[in-house]
Amino acid sequence: MPSGPTHRVESVPLRTIWPREQQDFSQWLVDNIDFLNDHLPFDIDPESIGAEQSAGDFWVDIVGEATDPDSTDPVKVIIENQLEHTDHDHLGKLLTYVSAFDATKAIWISARARPEHAKAVQWLNDESNIDAWLFDVGVIRIAGSPEAPLLTQIVGPSDLSRKAKADKRASQAERAEKQAFWAAVLPVVAVACRDQGVWQRPITTSSVYVSTSVRNGPGRIAWQLWVTAHGSWICLRIHGQDAEEALHYYRELAASRHDIDGEFGEPLTWDSLEGSLTSVVRWDNPVHGGYRDDPEQWEPVAERLAQAMSHLVKATGARVAALPKYVSVHHETDAELA
Repeated sequence: MPSGPTHRVESVPLRTIWPREQQDFSQWLVDNIDFLNDHLPFDIDPESIGAEQSAGDFWVDIVGEATDPDSTDPVKVIIENQLEHTDHDHLGKLLTYVSAFDATKAIWISARARPEHAKAVQWLNDESNIDAWLFDVGVIRIAGSPEAPLLTQIVGPSDLSRKAKADKRASQAERAEKQAFWAAVLPVVAVACRDQGVWQRPITTSSVYVSTSVRNGPGRIAWQLWVTAHGSWICLRIHGQDAEEALHYYRELAASRHDIDGEFGEPLTWDSLEGSLTSVVRWDNPVHGGYRDDPEQWEPVAERLAQAMSHLVKATGARVAALPKYVSVHHETDAELA
């Protein structure tokens, strides 16, 4: 079979096409931004971009705006160009420019990406709120044809990293909501329980519950306040080193169940959770409202929680302190054998 003509692909040195990094390559990219847009999941607006903008004592190569599919507002895009192998200096500049312009998209174009810098850009995608790309740029010529630029993605955000960051942002927002809820509720509880001397220590938390131990009580027994997205509840939590210890204290306390419910003012929910290390005496707040609800709803929630916690402390505090200490059956047997 006769062979056809061979078309040799020739690599063209970048500096023969763009002698100067800023004045030639950056300006060419500004004039041909679609060349970069073809490799991105969004389009940088040609009308928004500009070359050599000031960032303090530094000059960023290109700044532009783009419409992010995940946002309704334009976002800032930083582009750092380097017609050599990547180096620490340009990585530092990229991060400086991202911070100075409050950008959420960072693009680094170089002649060749070093592995350690590719890893650094991947870290930005995995751990920060920045979407970052690292490209190698090249120029080729085929059998005397005009030079053609090539862009090869080395690193870019993946669907997995985007999801992880979205989950992280959602988690951070949820923690902030819980912290705000407790900041509104705990001072009210402290006032209601002032005479009992409990819940007086300031607490800052983003957990779904807060605890304070029963003074002079045996084992690990605590009063707790809990919040959900749209509700709240309180409990006396009885925790043992093993299920037998937890059940022992629960049964001792449950012997006074009728009196405790009466002093509290309404029936509590008693749950031994047999087989578990924990037993609970619980009350659910009938007033609707949790950390996901409008903060304006939190005042009546806080007042009802505070009132109930005050009653629970009064009804159970002295009784818990008087509970006989649990002695393990295995411990008694060991002592007898000794």
